[in-house]
Amino acid sequence: MTRRGALLLPFPALLLCCALATGAPAYYFLFAAFAVTYLYSMLTALLLKGTLRAAYSCEKHKVLRGENAAMTLETVHRCPLPVSAARAEISFGSGHYAASFAIAPFRKETTEISLPASHVGVFSFAAERIILEDLFGLFRVRVRPAGNGGITVLPVPFELARTDSLGENGEKTQNRAREDYASPEDVRAYMPGDALKRIHWKLSSQRRELVVRRFETPSPPDTLILMDPSAPLVPAGDPENAAEMRDTLCETCLTAAQVQLRGGCPVRIPLYGEGSAEFVSDREDRLPLLQEMLARQRFEKDNLFPDVLRVESGHIRKAGAVILITTELTAESVDTAGRIRRAGPNVRLYLLTFQPEEAEKDPLVERLQNYYIQVCFVTP
Repeated sequence: MTRRGALLLPFPALLLCCALATGAPAYYFLFAAFAVTYLYSMLTALLLKGTLRAAYSCEKHKVLRGENAAMTLETVHRCPLPVSAARAEISFGSGHYAASFAIAPFRKETTEISLPASHVGVFSFAAERIILEDLFGLFRVRVRPAGNGGITVLPVPFELARTDSLGENGEKTQNRAREDYASPEDVRAYMPGDALKRIHWKLSSQRRELVVRRFETPSPPDTLILMDPSAPLVPAGDPENAAEMRDTLCETCLTAAQVQLRGGCPVRIPLYGEGSAEFVSDREDRLPLLQEMLARQRFEKDNLFPDVLRVESGHIRKAGAVILITTELTAESVDTAGRIRRAGPNVRLYLLTFQPEEAEKDPLVERLQNYYIQVCFVTP
């Protein structure tokens, strides 16, 4: 029963008492009208409860941030009595939404519901219940639709102000060392212009023709990208600002990887926090995998970035360049970044902040610049 039905319920009882006390036909007539209305509404609710069926499904389980997540809702009922418009209650992530639609008896109704995917992450996208009322709004029926839905909202790369690749590309590395002379790979026939020191004299005497050694071509050093897995520190702890900062963390990491891969530099991205993983690739067409891995990052624990820097600084000699992405600078993380820079690789730090003008005056930023570390500011 609805609130309206509960509020009107004392009136039929009052009319019945007046009719029995006075015997006036008008009171009997009004009481009968109320009784018929309630019986009609109750019968409608019972028929709806027994015949209403609903199911939902998601068209796509992966969408880019900024696109719409779409749901298809199918409903059918066999109540011949007129009913009000149906209302669907939708949960998407931490938000709750409502959508109204018309529904006719004995006919399957298909309703398309779309909601904007505003933030990166893995979210539930479900129709929690379908609500129908009788024509007078006295009784309400709730049905939970069948189905389950989950939406992965993927980060989208953006245009950086400077799009140069930080690490060495393959061409520069090959110019510096065309072949690794410590790693012979095979032999081939001598060609005019080959250096005499490359001739394999012993094998040439056996084959009675000149052959030269072939050596492995060294692969370019990779770029190590370290993203802060800590819960973002935002002013006043605003959940919306925190979500925007998480989006920017993921999209900055994705953009930095895209720039490096386009520049011919392979990347390695260890992802810490719950569900640790690692992305290693030298091909840009592998970025969709990185998008999904970033969307599954939780960013729940605090002050993890110094630990990440300490762990990865032990493997830093294998990297040609290092990119750091964080929302907060601490003295410990700045000192560790300085040690990484002194170990040899180029280092660039992306600092995510809502107030880049104030961050530029931070003494920790000056210390990073004194270590010859590039500092770039990114605003969500």
